[in-house]
Amino acid sequence: MLKQKILLGCLLLCAVVTPLHVAHSAEIGIPSATTNAAGAKALALIVDGPSFSWPIVIRRNDSGGSALPVRVDVTSLQGRSAQTANPLHLSMDGRDVAVADFDLSALDQKEIRLSGTLPVEDEFTGQLGIIVEGNRIPYELKVTRRKPENPPKARFVGATSDGKLAMTSDKSSFEWPLVLRRDDALKQVVEVMPRVSLMSGPAGTIIEPKLLKDGNPITGPISLPSLGQQSLKLVGTADREGSYTGEISYDIDGNATTVTLTLNRTHPDLDFKIEPITKTFATAGSPVTLQLRMLNNSSMPREIYPPSIVQFERTSTLGSGPIQVAAGDYQVAFRRQDDKPLRPLTADGDGELTLAATVTGLTTTGSYKGVMRFTAPDRKPADVAFELSLRLWWVWPALAIAVGVLLSALLRYYQSTGQPRLLVQRNALELRSNLTTLLQSESRNLNDQEKNVFTHLIAQIDEASDKLADPSAPIETASTIIDAARRRSSLLTPWITYRRRRDTLPAAIADLINADLKAVYDTLTNDSASDSQVATAKERLAGIDAKINNGLKDGFNEAGAALTRAIDEFAPADRPQFAPVTTLVATLIAEANRFRFDKAEEALAQARSKFAEIAAGLLRATLSVAQPAVGFEAADWSAFITEITGLLDGVITEPDSERRVQLWNEANRRYLTKVVQRAKARVETLIQAGVVGTEEALSRARSKLVEAEAALSQGKLGAARTSYQEAVDEAAGARKPLQQQGLQMGKTPAADSDAPNSGAVLPDSIIMEAVASLWPLPLGRDVTLAQVTRRMRWSSIGFAFFLLLIAIASGLQLLYFPNPAFGCADLIVAFLWGAGLHAIAGQTFQGLSGLAQQLR
Repeated sequence: MLKQKILLGCLLLCAVVTPLHVAHSAEIGIPSATTNAAGAKALALIVDGPSFSWPIVIRRNDSGGSALPVRVDVTSLQGRSAQTANPLHLSMDGRDVAVADFDLSALDQKEIRLSGTLPVEDEFTGQLGIIVEGNRIPYELKVTRRKPENPPKARFVGATSDGKLAMTSDKSSFEWPLVLRRDDALKQVVEVMPRVSLMSGPAGTIIEPKLLKDGNPITGPISLPSLGQQSLKLVGTADREGSYTGEISYDIDGNATTVTLTLNRTHPDLDFKIEPITKTFATAGSPVTLQLRMLNNSSMPREIYPPSIVQFERTSTLGSGPIQVAAGDYQVAFRRQDDKPLRPLTADGDGELTLAATVTGLTTTGSYKGVMRFTAPDRKPADVAFELSLRLWWVWPALAIAVGVLLSALLRYYQSTGQPRLLVQRNALELRSNLTTLLQSESRNLNDQEKNVFTHLIAQIDEASDKLADPSAPIETASTIIDAARRRSSLLTPWITYRRRRDTLPAAIADLINADLKAVYDTLTNDSASDSQVATAKERLAGIDAKINNGLKDGFNEAGAALTRAIDEFAPADRPQFAPVTTLVATLIAEANRFRFDKAEEALAQARSKFAEIAAGLLRATLSVAQPAVGFEAADWSAFITEITGLLDGVITEPDSERRVQLWNEANRRYLTKVVQRAKARVETLIQAGVVGTEEALSRARSKLVEAEAALSQGKLGAARTSYQEAVDEAAGARKPLQQQGLQMGKTPAADSDAPNSGAVLPDSIIMEAVASLWPLPLGRDVTLAQVTRRMRWSSIGFAFFLLLIAIASGLQLLYFPNPAFGCADLIVAFLWGAGLHAIAGQTFQGLSGLAQQLR
C-alpha cells in the first residue's frame, strides 16, 4: 500500500515538472525570416529611395507559462562600397532605442522598427540578434537600395531643356518669381530642398540673392504633393548694368538638379518720343540738313545727350550691295532750332526739342541709309532710321546725252562705209593664214595632188584680195569667192585622211574608194564648184568608211573560205581533227559580218595557228623511216625525216601563233620541194629505163610533178601538194612492172597542205577630225593681217566698248529728275538715250528700263 502511494506521488511530481521544462524551451523568432543556402536565418528588404522604415515582428510560437524577457539588438548596415547606412535607428513603441527590451508572453508578438538612410544605390548588410534565456539567435540583414522605376520629378517652370532660366530687369532691386512644380503622379509627398548660389556680374561683381517662400527665407525642405507646386521668389540687388549668372539647385531623395540662372540688368527705355526723320534729297557735295524732333513724355525736365550716327551706308546706283560710309568721309553738326546753347541739352516737362543735323562731305551720289542714336543718363538708347538721296548736277546728264548723239552719228557713218570691206579683207587673210599654216605643218607628207589643192585654194583667196583692193569692184564678188574657198576647204582634211588611209589598205580594197577620192579632188580644184557639188563630195567622203568595212568583211570571209577549202583537201578520215579550226572559222565569219574586225582578226589568227598545229601533227604521223618516199634511198630518207620531224616539232611547240604558221609553211615547203625533186628525178630515171608497161603511168606522173614544181615556184604550196599526190598516184600504176624488173620506187607518205595565207591586214581605225574652224582670213594680196588689225583696232575696241555700255546701262533709269540718286552710272543711261538706243532697240530697251526700276 505504501509502495502504491509512493508511485502515485512520483507520477504527480512528473506531471508538475514537465510543463515547467516546456516553458523554458520557448519558441521565439521572426515569421518573415528565410533560411539561406548556408542554413543561416536571413531578412531582406528592397527600397526605391534613400530612406527606409522596416517593421519587424518578433513572435512567440509556444503556449508555455509566464512571459519571457526578450532583447533585440542590431549592428550597423555596411555597403559594398564601404559606406554605412547613416543614420540607423531601432525604435519600439514610437521611440528610438539602442536595444529593444520587452517581455513576450506565450503565443504573443511584438513589432519593432528599423529605419535609416542609404547614401547610395547598393546592397547594405548587417545582423539582427534576438536574445532569449541567455541564447542569441542571429538574423542576417540585407537592405538593397535600387533605382526607382518611377522616381519623383520636379522642375522650375520656364526652364529650358538644357536647364537654363533667364530674366531681364531694368531695376537694381529685382524680384524674380519662380515656380517649383511636381511633374510625377506618385501619391506620396516628397521633400524638395532648393538652394541658390552667388551670382557673378560684369567687372567681377558678386551679388548674393535670397530665395524666399511666402516672404520668408527658405531654411529647410519644401513639401510637394503629387502634381503640386510651390511659388518662390528670388530677390537681390544688381546695381551694374550687364549680365549676371548663377545656379539654383533642388534635391529630391538625394538626387540634385541644377538650373543655370541668367539675369540681364538693363536701363529703362528712353522716355522721349522721337518723330520719324523725313527723307531728304540734295545734290552731291552740298550740305544736307536733317530735322530731328523729340517730345518729353514725362512731366519733369529731362536731359538728353546730343545724338550720333551709329550706322551709315550707301547703295550704289550701279545696283551693287550696301557700302559702309566711313566716319572720316563726312561731318555732322547739330544746332537747336531755338538757337539756345547745345549743352546742356534739356527738354522741359511735356515739352519738345527740335534739332537740325547738318551733314557735309558727301560727294558720292546714291541712296544713303543710316541710324541716328539718342541717349540719356540711365536710359536705354533709342535708334531712329533716316534716308537721304544725292544726285549729280543737271548739266552732267545733258552733256552725256549730247556725247551720245555725236558718237552714234559717227558710228553709223563708219559702219555704213569702210567697215564691211575691211571685214571681208580680214576674213580672206585669216583663211589664207590657216591654209598656209596647215600646208607648212603637213608639207613633208603631202603628195603632188594635195600640194596642188593647197596652191589652188590659196590662189583663189589671193584673187579675192585683189578684187577688194580695187574700189570699183563690188564687195559681193570677193565675198563670194572667199565663201566658196572656205566651203571647199572643209573637204581638205577628211580627203587627205582617207587618201593616206587608202595607201595602207590592200589593193582590192583601195580600188573601192579611188573613184570617191578622185571626185573629191575634182571638186577641190574646181573654182566654180556649187554648193550641191560640195555637198555631194561630202556625202562621198562619208560613204568611204562603209566601202572599206564591206571590203574588209569580204576579205575575212574569203580567208575563212580558204581555210575551209584547205581542210577539204585532206583525207576524209583526217578532216574531223580540224573541228577546232572549223569552229574558229565560223566565229571569224560571224564577227566579220558584224563589222567587228578586231575580233575577226583574232579568230583568223587562232584558226591559222590551229590549222598549222594540226596539219603539222598529221604530216609528222605519216613519216616513217621504213617507208621511203619516191626517189629516196633508205639512208637519205632517214636523214630527211629527222630534219622534217625537227621542223614539225618546232611548229607544234611554238607559242606565238603567227610564228607557228610561218614555221609550218617553211616546213611544208621544205618537205614538198624535196620530195617533188626526188620523185621527179626518180621518175625520169625510170622512164629512161624503158620498162614495158610503165611508159604512160610514169609520163603522167612526170607531168604532175612538173606542175608541182611550177606551183612551188609560185608559192602555191597547196596546189603543189595536190599535184605531187596525183603524181604519186599515177606512178603507183607502174609500181608492179617495176618490181618485176627489180626496180623500186618507194612508198610515199601522204603530204599535207600548207596553211593559207594570212587574211586582209586590218588598218588602223580612221579618226575623222573636223577641219579646224577656218575663220574668213584680208585689201590686196600683199596686205598683211597685222596691217589690217592696226587699222581696225581702235574701231573694234570702240564698238565693243559701246556694246558693253549698252549691256550694263540698259537696266538703269534714263531720266535725271525722277531719279533722286542720279549718279555716274546714270550718265551712261543718258548717253544711251542720246545715242538713240530707244529708237534702235525698241521694246527690248523698255523692258530693261523696267528691270532697272526693280533693281532700285
